[in-house]
Amino acid sequence: MTAWERRDGDRSVRYVHTGDPQPRLHLRADGPPPDEPVVQIVHDALTLPRVWAFGARLGEAAPLVDHGRVIGVDVTMPELDPACVWEQAARLHDVVRAAPVFDERAGRALERAAAASVETSHRLATLATLFARPGIPDRIHAGRLVAAVVRAARRLLEEPAEAVPVGVAITAALGPGTLASGEDPALGLHRPCRPPAWLEVGSPRADLAYLQVRRAIPPVRTVRELAATLIANQAAFGPYHSELDDVIRSRAAVSYLWDCVTDLARGEFVMLAAPDAATADRVVSLIHAAHADAARPSARPVEDARRIVRTQVLRRLASTNSLLLAHGEAQRSGLPVDLWTALSAALRDVTFTEVDAAVPGVYAEPLATTLVVPVRPDVQQASTAPAA
Repeated sequence: MTAWERRDGDRSVRYVHTGDPQPRLHLRADGPPPDEPVVQIVHDALTLPRVWAFGARLGEAAPLVDHGRVIGVDVTMPELDPACVWEQAARLHDVVRAAPVFDERAGRALERAAAASVETSHRLATLATLFARPGIPDRIHAGRLVAAVVRAARRLLEEPAEAVPVGVAITAALGPGTLASGEDPALGLHRPCRPPAWLEVGSPRADLAYLQVRRAIPPVRTVRELAATLIANQAAFGPYHSELDDVIRSRAAVSYLWDCVTDLARGEFVMLAAPDAATADRVVSLIHAAHADAARPSARPVEDARRIVRTQVLRRLASTNSLLLAHGEAQRSGLPVDLWTALSAALRDVTFTEVDAAVPGVYAEPLATTLVVPVRPDVQQASTAPAA
């Protein structure tokens, strides 16, 4: 595949050749880095409908969904001219840049968007983590969190228009192209705002406990260094054959749903788990103990990790939709257009020595843990925070 990009201060368009002959566009209104959940709620409530109305006029429109959240509009086009896409980006920016005004209708839209943002434990944990600031208690009820987010969103809309900056990003699939192989491009990953070390959220909707453990991706300068870090993280903490997996599944005999994903937009690893509520504190303690142990993986786990990470990347490139989502993530993060081609090659070629050198950086990044626990609406939950 080949990809190229045009951007200025307000609009970004990335063009990607795919194996699908049907042209497609992913339309998104872009704001500040995704550390700002209040801006995200305003976007979902008031800006996203404008993007939808614009996209529906271009072609066959469908919601653009990423990890269960609608982030934009997926438009299938009868034909596509790259020059016209650049102009469409300017028109879309004209549509979304007008500052939303707070009124009764906007207030109801904010409440609906905030409520939707906690419909699943994953989204609730994410909102709580990103909304947490100094002074926020380390235990909070989902209802109180939603109310606090809505209040903050209303205050934001009462500020000057510059308080909600909006740009636009379009990722365009142009049809078949050729495979490009480039050099090892330089990277500038976003460094996330550090979440609180411990946060517990009570939810009457949760049936299982739900755990998110976040850790910043260590500073990397090139795609090859990123590949080594991805493999090192998988070998230490990922599902299937990692050091942590061996401890939890084999030695501790604790079984639960889990995954470890890479969020390039925020520049962090996110470990996700759904243990039984009765064993949640044990699982948290095992994860923190494994992080403190800083075990160096041997050659076998590294090769297993290499295979798993390469499979994860290839899955992201396997269909037009997932490919455009992957490019959209890199596009929003300011990462190079040849990231995915270079990363696929680097994951194959990076040496054990490079992976081993990346391990200390993975362990050096502190953990931030958010736990969603089932509670009745009228009951305050007890903390299961790990001992200091």
